[in-house]
Amino acid sequence: MQKITLPIEETKEDRVSPSKPDFSWAGKMLMYSAIFIISSFLFFYSFSYFIVSKISIEKEKEIFGDVYLEEDLEKFDTSLLTTKIKELEKYNIYIQNDDEINAFASPGANIFINTGLLENVKNEEEIIFILAHEIGHIENRHILKRFSLQIPFTMTLSFLGIDLGGGIIDTNDLIGNFFSRQDETESDAYGIEILNKNGLNLKCATNFFETLEKERFLNPPEILSTHPTDKHRINNILQKNTHNNKPCKKWKYKKDTQ
Repeated sequence: MQKITLPIEETKEDRVSPSKPDFSWAGKMLMYSAIFIISSFLFFYSFSYFIVSKISIEKEKEIFGDVYLEEDLEKFDTSLLTTKIKELEKYNIYIQNDDEINAFASPGANIFINTGLLENVKNEEEIIFILAHEIGHIENRHILKRFSLQIPFTMTLSFLGIDLGGGIIDTNDLIGNFFSRQDETESDAYGIEILNKNGLNLKCATNFFETLEKERFLNPPEILSTHPTDKHRINNILQKNTHNNKPCKKWKYKKDTQ
């Protein structure tokens, strides 16, 4: 008897093939996580920025005025300057006995200037520009605005259980540094405005930055620095100098006159 084989069509279900893993869920999880992180940050940022925007300079003085003050700090006597700058009279300026060449504004609208900086100043324009620069930080609300950025960033990471402490480069620092460099540029613009308005030669103010540049063996890359490089600042200042023919006013810090 002849054997008859009937043709049977093979269906797709009958074919055996290795199954491919489905990773689409991972992409969705990443997307949802990113949306959640961004939403959390925006919520915390909006809330803190709203609070900060409602605090006037006068209110800031009431809240933080004495927080960073030490009992033995003496005030800087602005009458030692031959050029009277009315903006300087609105704020308390304190001298810190510190060799570091530095000045800064603190919460509470106070300005601190180190003896190390004062002893390196040669012209009156330098000290006026430095103080006007710090006033620029206060007037532009830079200090409290930075709080409104860093606080929600830290809160978001903490909420997610992420700890960046101990890393080589802190992401929070990098974000803070980026905004700080913007703040420094804005404060330089305020200092430039004050000197130009009072008929002072901005070239005389740049001597301070030139001194700093000579003393630094290595300038860090701008991405890791809270300040723009000295060369960048000097060029920016000189481009806006409207009184370049005015002579520099020599000035020397005398500790016993304070």
